[in-house]
Amino acid sequence: MLSVNLKQKLLLSIMTISVVIFLIFSFLIYRQSADAIEQNYNNMVTGNMNVCAAAFDNLMREAYFTAVDAANDETLPELLAQQKHTDIEDHLGQYLTGDIDAVYCYINGHAQLVRVTRQGTQTERCTSDKIIWVHHTADDIRNPLMPVSTVDRLGTIRKNIFAYEQPVAAPDDTRILGYVIVTVDERTAFFKCLQNRQTGSDREIYITTPEGRYASCSNLNRLGKPEEKIGENELKSSIQAPLTGYSFHSVVNRDVLTGDIRRAGSRILLFSVLLLLLSGVSIWIIVRNMLTPLQQLEEAMQQVSQGDLTIQTEVHQNDEIGRLAAGFNSMVRQLDSLIGELVTQKMLKREAEMEALQYQIQPHFIYNTLNTIKYAAILQNAKEIAQLLEAFIELMQLTARNQGTFIPLEREMHMVDNYVRLQMFRYANSFEVEYDIQPETKRCYIPNLLIQPLVENAILHGIDLKKENGRIEISAMQIGDTLAVRVRDNGRGLTPEELQKLMTGQKPSKFSGIGIGNIRERLRLYYGTRAEMRFHSENGSGTTAVITLPVSYDENEYTI
Repeated sequence: MLSVNLKQKLLLSIMTISVVIFLIFSFLIYRQSADAIEQNYNNMVTGNMNVCAAAFDNLMREAYFTAVDAANDETLPELLAQQKHTDIEDHLGQYLTGDIDAVYCYINGHAQLVRVTRQGTQTERCTSDKIIWVHHTADDIRNPLMPVSTVDRLGTIRKNIFAYEQPVAAPDDTRILGYVIVTVDERTAFFKCLQNRQTGSDREIYITTPEGRYASCSNLNRLGKPEEKIGENELKSSIQAPLTGYSFHSVVNRDVLTGDIRRAGSRILLFSVLLLLLSGVSIWIIVRNMLTPLQQLEEAMQQVSQGDLTIQTEVHQNDEIGRLAAGFNSMVRQLDSLIGELVTQKMLKREAEMEALQYQIQPHFIYNTLNTIKYAAILQNAKEIAQLLEAFIELMQLTARNQGTFIPLEREMHMVDNYVRLQMFRYANSFEVEYDIQPETKRCYIPNLLIQPLVENAILHGIDLKKENGRIEISAMQIGDTLAVRVRDNGRGLTPEELQKLMTGQKPSKFSGIGIGNIRERLRLYYGTRAEMRFHSENGSGTTAVITLPVSYDENEYTI
């Protein structure tokens, strides 16, 4: 796995975030600029196409009214009825004005067509294809103001035209004598309406019929064909001419519109890359200065882990890193002090052990001497003295052997029983002791010399030894995960002042030297808040001491 230190992580994170933010910001700016350019272009093109549409409508309006005037001329029906072709040609010639390309007159019943153009006039019989063209023109006219975009098949050269057709009716009835057709060349419309609005090879304006076919455009091969779909990279704007109903379209390649902004974007991108590089160098310098104290702190930690507790890192800042370094220095000093104290304690303990070895023979000498006295008492038939000596010897042996911090409750109670037997002999059996120990509690481990000081306190400060009705109750029971030990006497009780002195340890045990305050302190050290010792005492009603602590069957579970 690739190892990346903190400096590299910070640099990579900052640079990555900067690049991502820059790319997002650049994209948003580009899109907004491109949309604004397209919108402005669309507004401009729409204005141009409105001008084109107005010019086209004016051109078609001229052709439409020319056709209406010619068809409603009072002279034309008479000429058609008399079939005076020369007169018809001369009469139609007067309507060949302005941008009108040709005027046709189709005579019903005779299948004759009179054609008047700027190149001359001609009357001919209609063949089948010419008749189809004339009727096609008439059938396609739906809205009188909407011209028909078609192909003129009557001339020597076929060309695309815009045509208006009007019927010529007989003056005395509703018979249709013929049709007048006025045409405008598509090229005339293109050059007059569109040519001046074409702005380049990548931009085009064209006209389509309501059916979606090309009516006028720069590419003659498209005329009459369905309008092509624009490409994904092309922008199209459209309007409809209000009079004729024809549609005007402008198509431009988006690259033409956004080319400048893309080129500017490339320059901005290059400048931004250089700026990012400069920012990266600046960030690297800043991060290096920020992390130098951390690197020094890391080196100091490595030296401490190798055992050098004299190291101190330099603190030059008053920020979080400076406070961290100061805290590390304080921790190392405290650790050095604690280790020194621990070494001193171990040395003192070793000296005490050596001193204890020097006096180890003394307890054995005492045991042997007491055993000799015990056997002498037995020989002299003093059995009670012998039993007391045996209890005293066993009590001393138990206290000498109980070097551990925790012992089973059963061993503690055996030591208490020997102590009680000696005290009962001393005070001439002026009190009695009752035991209530649940069997399951005997294996529980408790701190050494936990109960004996309480029993001693009950004998010396609780019951009245001058009377013979003294009573002490010692009980131990398990309640869930809690062991409860109670020592109760029926003595005179303690005053609040005496109880305070007892709790503060001002009266140590005459046997073990352990006071009640010491018991409370040991419970706090070993168990914390999970153990406690309580006293209840009133003048004349005796004293009750209760100790509660966690049940444990492991000697080392709570060893410090």
